[in-house]
Amino acid sequence: AMTLNVQELKRISFDLVSGGMSDDLGRDLYRKIIVFNAFSLIGILNLILLGTLAYLQRNPWLAGLDYGAAVVLAYFIVYLRRTKDYKTAFYGGVGVIGVLYYYLLFTGGVNNTAHVWYFTFPLIASFILGSRPGLAATLLLLVPAVAFFMWENPPSPFTTYTRDFKLRFLPSFLVITAFAYFFERTREKATMQLEGVNAELKSTVS
Repeated sequence: AMTLNVQELKRISFDLVSGGMSDDLGRDLYRKIIVFNAFSLIGILNLILLGTLAYLQRNPWLAGLDYGAAVVLAYFIVYLRRTKDYKTAFYGGVGVIGVLYYYLLFTGGVNNTAHVWYFTFPLIASFILGSRPGLAATLLLLVPAVAFFMWENPPSPFTTYTRDFKLRFLPSFLVITAFAYFFERTREKATMQLEGVNAELKSTVS
């Protein structure tokens, strides 16, 4: 019975993360769909928990945004599964996360700690969109942050960060961005070379 339960759990888990696949997918797109679904499912769980925490700490705006982002991510998971339109799902999901992160950085979130989520964006964008589109999306997220940091004393509900924080935040974010880009770029090149070798092998065998 235990073995059956484990097997069933594995089947359900794979079904959740592999939704939206068709039989003619390449290796790279296959991986991106799994990453997108996994990131989205983990994100939904986190957003529900964080939204509940924000509500309990009497921050209804943040709670509403967290719940709303969770609903939209769930929509894109279902959309991908039904339509196989992976580009819309990928860009839509990353866009929702970007809007949420803007809000978290500009308002500080709960106890002014929400900026830490910003550092996950380069990884999410690069692994789901690819190295170059992911880099472009990350820079689109960074430019408004830099502009906001140049604002000396923003009014409420915006938060105020110290100069030391700003000087540490930007280099750290750029380091993570560079790591995400070069890691994904290297992986893409390796995948292309492997597919090229496989194509040559098939041609030779034919």
